[in-house]
Amino acid sequence: MKVMLSFIISLGLSFILGVQDLYVHGLLIGTVFALGAIGITLLYAIVKFAHVAHGDFMTLAAYIAFPFAVSVVKIEYVSYADNFSFTGLFPLLGLDQVGLWIFTFGLPTLLAIPFAMIILASIAVLLEIFVYRKLRNRGSSDVMLAMSSFGIAILLRGIVQTIFGTQLRSFDRISKPFLDLGLGIAVPPDLIFLGLTAIFLCFITHYILQYTKIGKSMRATSDNPDLAMVTGINVNKVIINTWILAACLAACAGILVSIFSAQFMPQMGWKLLIPIFAAVVLGGVGNAYGAFIGALIVGISMEVSTEYINPAYKLAIAFIIMLLVLLVKPRGLLGGKD
Repeated sequence: MKVMLSFIISLGLSFILGVQDLYVHGLLIGTVFALGAIGITLLYAIVKFAHVAHGDFMTLAAYIAFPFAVSVVKIEYVSYADNFSFTGLFPLLGLDQVGLWIFTFGLPTLLAIPFAMIILASIAVLLEIFVYRKLRNRGSSDVMLAMSSFGIAILLRGIVQTIFGTQLRSFDRISKPFLDLGLGIAVPPDLIFLGLTAIFLCFITHYILQYTKIGKSMRATSDNPDLAMVTGINVNKVIINTWILAACLAACAGILVSIFSAQFMPQMGWKLLIPIFAAVVLGGVGNAYGAFIGALIVGISMEVSTEYINPAYKLAIAFIIMLLVLLVKPRGLLGGKD
């Protein structure tokens, strides 16, 4: 209730300051941040370490979707002189429409999202089985697991750069006018799609956590893994399910961000880590609902700040928020008493 009241007050202030359009932009962008933040906080709650490679999961998803969605795919192996191009899978099937309804993108981009989610979830499961689980079984500390995920992040980024090169990429799109929502608020139609899609996925995650056997097992494992195992819960299966859920959310977030940005590059996910981790810390590490609220606050703060500072520095706002929370309320908004 207090959080809702704070949002209402901040919305009122945005109208007074004349930044209501930036407020709405930040709110919608924050929902996409929430997809990544929820994945990280769920992984922390279950496997007890900060998954630093999560941002590169988001980047990898965009590059996985790329060969499915675009009309011309150019592969540039950096270790070879010869490069080659080919037609994307869905455009090859005749689905080359761009400017779908009021949006800049086409049907191939939408169809690529579930494929990217499946592939990225499979990669996450393989990493869990052959890397993280083996490290846990050998008694590796949380710090060592986090450092290993940092190494995985570098590996994934290197693979992307080796195959696709380092230049900017983009999905097929066509320019469309902003939607005038009234009250001085004009929003890109793609941003509305991003926000609604992210909210829908957050609702699905809430339903899974609260009302399904998988979700109840995840919550029990988070509270007490040893007790969960004694009661018959397959903890390894719970961990696998958590990786699948987190990877699917990361995949969708990465593609949504790349659609809104109209371009993406191998370093995209690394830059997203700061606002995502800031959202996790602000909401309370290990609390999925706190991550969602934290992501909204971070998104709004970053966008509104561009009215007063150079937009190139808005990532610094997320970093400052994270530092202030760690200094004032280390457990975050919903993380319990400090």
